[in-house]
Amino acid sequence: MTQLKPLTHSERYARLVLDAWYQDSSSELQSAVERVSAGFGTLPDAESERMDLIQDLSRRLLIWKTAGRNEEDAAVSAAIGLVSHLGRCSCRETETFTSTRSLRFEMPAFALSLRCDQ
Repeated sequence: MTQLKPLTHSERYARLVLDAWYQDSSSELQSAVERVSAGFGTLPDAESERMDLIQDLSRRLLIWKTAGRNEEDAAVSAAIGLVSHLGRCSCRETETFTSTRSLRFEMPAFALSLRCDQ
């Protein structure tokens, strides 16, 4: 059996943002943006930079969601792709987010890792 690499802070927050994006409510995304922006303590430089990217992308996604833009917009699609990459999610996982719109952030981290590594 393959041992899974645990999720980093940035990967968990990226997945939180993706989950919130695919909810039908802007309030879910607003809540995710607030959680990501709440601060994350002292992190290594590379992890801190990834968190900064996720914060910026999540704020942009919130603005776009409020304006009614969706994944067919090139900028939105690129942002979703970047967040997916930062969350260590494959294209298949992003399709799962899209099709089910219900992958909850409360799932155990190992379960999310299993899904993304398939």
